[in-house]
Order: sequence, then structure tokens, then C-alpha cells
Amino acid sequence: MTGWQVLAAARRVTYCPVALALRDEFTGGSPVTEPELLLDRQVGTQWLPSGIPPVRTGAGIFVWPGLGRSFDPAAAPLARVRARIALAHQIPLYRAADDGIEFDVPAYNDANSPAVSTLMPQIVLLLPGPSYPFSRNLRVLRGRVLDPGGEPVSDALLVADGVERAMSGSGGAFSLPLRWQPSGGNVAIDVTHPRSGMAALVAATLPADLAGSFDITVS
Repeated sequence: MTGWQVLAAARRVTYCPVALALRDEFTGGSPVTEPELLLDRQVGTQWLPSGIPPVRTGAGIFVWPGLGRSFDPAAAPLARVRARIALAHQIPLYRAADDGIEFDVPAYNDANSPAVSTLMPQIVLLLPGPSYPFSRNLRVLRGRVLDPGGEPVSDALLVADGVERAMSGSGGAFSLPLRWQPSGGNVAIDVTHPRSGMAALVAATLPADLAGSFDITVS
């Protein structure tokens, strides 16, 4: 029987500074559809596409192994990257305030390890967008978020009675589930748009406001 021999000169050490675990906030499970993950590199004041695809682990975590590997780590000890996520029916919660999730990427090679702590996957919550496939028997408040001029507001966060959340899509449309509310009465809808500072607090009346479009103006 032949034993294994470690060839030190042939060994390559790979680190992974970015790891994302996507979670559907409504169900607590995986995304409804296959997500598209994009990684950008910061060059000066701009974000440029890196073209580097993620790797999906057996546990469903998206990682970019090998980022930061460099021939000369001392020449560029730290880089900055941004991960962006696109889905058909869900909107990442980070969209309320940011275009992506930013990470520092320390440089390393086989002789010089990066100065990093133990990697823990970052949980990315995915909220229902306007086309989320809710079951037919579920009450859903549908409408649009508008600014004072009547223009649609995307990436606005809507919270119903502090227990259900959704986000508005590119046209300002939203679909807010109402699982825990009684069949009749008022529901407090808190709408915030951190990017602009606009907000609104309105009351929806059930079941009347479930019909048609419940439009909300933030200011």
C-alpha cells in the first residue's frame, strides 16, 4: 500500500473573505427563485464589475474563495468589494439603504496569510417584492409607494403592525402580507425610505383596503 506524501511546494492556501447566506424572511427558507450574485471591485470612487462568479457550498452558502490572492500582498494590502443580489420576486433588505454589501479583502499569498478573523457567513434577509408568489388564501395589501410629486419610490421598507415586512419594487409597487392581523379593523403601516429620509405612517382598513391599490405617499 502506498502512503500519501505532502509536497509542500505544491500546496496552495485559499481564503474566503466573503460568504453570504440568503434567507427568505417570509418563510425562513431559501430564496423563491435562483438568485444572481454579482461582485464589484472598488476602483477609486467607482464600482466596477469583477466578473468573478460565486461558488455555492453544499450548505447553500455563496462564497468567493481566493479573493485577495496576490503575488505581492505588500503592494496592495487591502481591497474593497461589493456583493449585489438580484432576484425575481424578492428584494434584499440591504436595498433600503445601500446598493450592495461591502467587504474589505486583505491581500495574501502562500507565504503571507491575511490578517482576517474567522469567517462567519453573513445572513442576507430577502423580503417579499411586488410579485412574491403568496398563496391565494393569504391576505395581501397591494399598492404603491409614491413621493409628494406622485413619482414611484423603490426600495421603501413597509412594516405592518411591526410584524410583517415587504419592500417596494422599481415601480414603487408593493405586496405586504397580513398573516397575523384580524379579519377586520385597522392595520398600522409604517413606511420608511432611508435613502431619501422620506417616511409615512398610515392605517389600512380591513377588509376594504385589500381591494384595489392602496397607495401610500411618503414625505
